[in-house]
Amino acid sequence: MITMKTRKPPVHPGKILHDGYMKERGITIEEMRKALGMSRNQMSCIVNGRKPIRTTLAVKLGEVTGTTPDLWLNLQNKFEIRQAQQTLSPAALKRLKSYHSSFEQRATL
Repeated sequence: MITMKTRKPPVHPGKILHDGYMKERGITIEEMRKALGMSRNQMSCIVNGRKPIRTTLAVKLGEVTGTTPDLWLNLQNKFEIRQAQQTLSPAALKRLKSYHSSFEQRATL
């Protein structure tokens, strides 16, 4: 069973784009937004983690950065999963895990 024990805040893929790609190469938000065909506001929302990276943008990012759309979509999915995991209370997690134990016992009958 895979579990996630860390409680570090999840990192939005827009921050990875900005800090790990754009800053490293000296690319401004203005340059990137033009390359992607976005408004400055849309680009700002992405790099500041206020908007998700969806399929069309992932394709564009793959082309612009020389990566793949899968990379950007996987980063977004991981971000959303981590956010969801962090919203569950310890009591809710315990309750859910109790179902897992119950269901596993049924499989061995």
